[in-house]
Amino acid sequence: MVETKRHGDAFDYYYSLGEGRSCQQVAIKLSVSRTSVQKWKKAFNWDERVIQRDLEINKRVEEKTNNAIANTKADYRALIKERLAEDVALDGYSVALIGKAKELIESGEMKLVSVRDFVEVAKVHQGSTAKKIDLMKADLLLMGEADSRVEGNVTLIDVLRAGRKEKEGAE
Repeated sequence: MVETKRHGDAFDYYYSLGEGRSCQQVAIKLSVSRTSVQKWKKAFNWDERVIQRDLEINKRVEEKTNNAIANTKADYRALIKERLAEDVALDGYSVALIGKAKELIESGEMKLVSVRDFVEVAKVHQGSTAKKIDLMKADLLLMGEADSRVEGNVTLIDVLRAGRKEKEGAE
């Protein structure tokens, strides 16, 4: 039997019915007998073609999803790098400001009226550094890297278990 456009259209309709598909549904839609549709199904390997089409569709969806994830990660990484560059510029400005204030204070041109003002500048600088660390950790995580190490860390549970084993061994 040679597959015609009608047979192809019948398969497409059969496939579109999803998990609950049946030859009877196709027969009703195309106004043919259920037996004819069953013959087409067998002759043109509809069961195998359903599996193949599902695999192809799943592969395309997976590729699109992977591309979307990769693009989103790249966008976030670009934003992180942009923000880090801004923070580096701010750090340079804070360091220059602190240096200039130090020079003016040492030369006597500026009197230190309040330590509070100096502390506020230092807080801005410190906050910027903490922000940079958070951004760098986010960048590492987006690259699939660890943002910290856990080797050698001992938990409370480890200590309690070791103590229990020692106690059991002494008894």
